[in-house]
Amino acid sequence: MGNKVLLVLSVLCCTWCVGVQGHGRATELTFELTERDDLCFFEDFEEGSDWVFAYHVIKGGKGDIDVVVESPGSQAPLYRAQRKQKDAIEFEAARGRYAFCFSNKFSTVSHKVVSFELHPEDEQPLAVEAGIDELHANTQLEQSMDMIHVASSRVLGLQREFRMREARGRYLAEVLNSRVLWWAAGQSAVLILMGIGQVCVLRCFFTEKRKPSRSNPLHPEVTHSIPSNQSTKI
Repeated sequence: MGNKVLLVLSVLCCTWCVGVQGHGRATELTFELTERDDLCFFEDFEEGSDWVFAYHVIKGGKGDIDVVVESPGSQAPLYRAQRKQKDAIEFEAARGRYAFCFSNKFSTVSHKVVSFELHPEDEQPLAVEAGIDELHANTQLEQSMDMIHVASSRVLGLQREFRMREARGRYLAEVLNSRVLWWAAGQSAVLILMGIGQVCVLRCFFTEKRKPSRSNPLHPEVTHSIPSNQSTKI
């Protein structure tokens, strides 16, 4: 039992050590792009390899961005997308330097947080990634290490995808929470104003209005009474 545990640990350790050296070409980056700004990243490729380029706008504005991929020795861009949230492309690399440009010039007030990754389409064996060109039959240990390497690469890809989804979902939840909060505050203010208005209207209905007197207090009217036992002579 102890020998099996040591064997598994040694395989994982060797896979990690070689995988770190072999994954130097794979790229994953999250950056912030301000309004009315653009940013380009460059990578040198060897001829004959297939690569995958994927990007995702995590937060900011409507979650869209302009992306252009330019290949060496070509006047037309390899890929162009305007105001898109996420996408992934596969391309066969030519020898030279590629440019991956992100633009947020169409936005005037909102900055964007963008995540992108660049990795080979097919995982290479550990010997190839380590730079060992000698052809020989793989031992059972090497085959196990390659299987673990492929499975670990798939797990890393799924983890990256889940992290992007979780970040996007958290951002949408925060935006929804703030909008609901402001809507509830506005509704509360309206209800308070309506209550104050109703109280004022009801007070006007039940308040007695006193009419001002028309008699002049400075010149009181003098009235003369005529006794009933006297008659008026004409």
